[in-house]
Amino acid sequence: MSGWAPEEQARSSSDRWVNPKKWEEVTEDKKPVKRFRFRVLTPVSVGWEVWGADDKPHRAKTKGELAGVELRDDRFNPGKKEQPKETWAVGVVDVDAQMVKVWTFALATVKNAFRSVTAEWGSPFDYDLVCKQGKASDGKTVYSLTVHPSGKAPLAGAGADEWAAMKAAGFDLEAVWTGGDPFPSAPAASDSGGNVGAAGDLPF
Repeated sequence: MSGWAPEEQARSSSDRWVNPKKWEEVTEDKKPVKRFRFRVLTPVSVGWEVWGADDKPHRAKTKGELAGVELRDDRFNPGKKEQPKETWAVGVVDVDAQMVKVWTFALATVKNAFRSVTAEWGSPFDYDLVCKQGKASDGKTVYSLTVHPSGKAPLAGAGADEWAAMKAAGFDLEAVWTGGDPFPSAPAASDSGGNVGAAGDLPF
């Protein structure tokens, strides 16, 4: 600590990965819901992911590359093992945290929600989205995806500045599938703005 205010805490690598367990908790219709407001920054990168017996996710660009992974027991199907799933990876700005992150997900419901929203609204580079996680009447976890009421607007703020700096420093989403780090080390702030892609770069 120096002066009258504490120094900003360093961001751990885990903070850079979207985790629904850490989403904001709100109440809607007297029910608890988790929500995540974000802006898409990159086209989707498609690969494969499976959880190993070491309780860690193993990722690769192709399913065959995961053939040697010792698989974890499937928590939902006793007596069976986890199986590789086609997984999407996308770079996003966590709007509330104003921080660039990577989101990987395999659920078909989330993928289809992205397809539906972008079919109606066009490129998701142009507006914020809100993903919500809740429980259905049967207790199953459900997800929804909607456009934030602010509608289409340029990306702005600290998240836009961080994204411009990361792009300049070599942000590499494909590193998700090779065991690398997609985030360049400690990018400096940039004055180049927050351009996240042309309108024709529809990623979904």
